[in-house]
Amino acid sequence: MTEEEKGVRFLAKYDKKKKTKDQLAIEWRRLGKEKKKTILGMYEYEFASEDAIYCTTFCNKGHRVKDGKPVGHECYVLNPEALVAEMDGDYEKCIEIGMYKSDRPHPGVEEEE
Repeated sequence: MTEEEKGVRFLAKYDKKKKTKDQLAIEWRRLGKEKKKTILGMYEYEFASEDAIYCTTFCNKGHRVKDGKPVGHECYVLNPEALVAEMDGDYEKCIEIGMYKSDRPHPGVEEEE
């Protein structure tokens, strides 16, 4: 799936005027580089599968992107929005949002085989 297709899919989800895909594609092409980057990051968060796992610099272990729960280890539940910001390399935004979602460690979810 191309970046434009992802962007159009994300825009369509929140479009209240029921624009056509062509209209949304034109809207996507008119967006600035930073806005596109933000939307693509939000797309990855919004449409991430339950199994999408990201190895964060917070603990150097995997957390589910969808809900921030640790996979196969005890750790804090992390803020999914902060995980996406880290995935994009936007560490300032990650710090601004805040990494913790829980105030105590979670036992972790089982790894899928």
